[in-house]
Amino acid sequence: VKFIIIGEGDYLSSMQDNLATKAASKQVFFLGYRSDIQQIHKYCDIFVLPTLHETLSVALLEASIEGLPLIASNTGGVPEIVETGYNGILVPPGYPASLAEAINTLVNNNKLRQQYGENAKKKIVEKFSEESIVNKIDKVYQSLLEQK
Repeated sequence: VKFIIIGEGDYLSSMQDNLATKAASKQVFFLGYRSDIQQIHKYCDIFVLPTLHETLSVALLEASIEGLPLIASNTGGVPEIVETGYNGILVPPGYPASLAEAINTLVNNNKLRQQYGENAKKKIVEKFSEESIVNKIDKVYQSLLEQK
């Protein structure tokens, strides 16, 4: 298993220190900020977002549209995108053992990875596509007009 860590932030230097041995052995790669994330997703099998706080995550939406199964912390707006047993696995924030268990589950089950990935893409198209959002806004306007 190889891990690609993309992005920057407050925890990056401590992560690099903690994972220096794994990085030296080419098991962990720190890529920093990238603008070509969709290209990188094509080489991935699973998308993991172990965050302590998150709103509606663009990173999860981007991974979903590429058909990646999702593992993410059950916090903020994340459950709007990730549904355990459908398109991924939600884990409690701050519990690395739960995160490791979820990763192992998907690493060791190709069929489940494929199913969750297909469902991730399906959910994004159904719930977060431009057409879907326009339809939802239209329904809100229609209900407001009907109340008048």
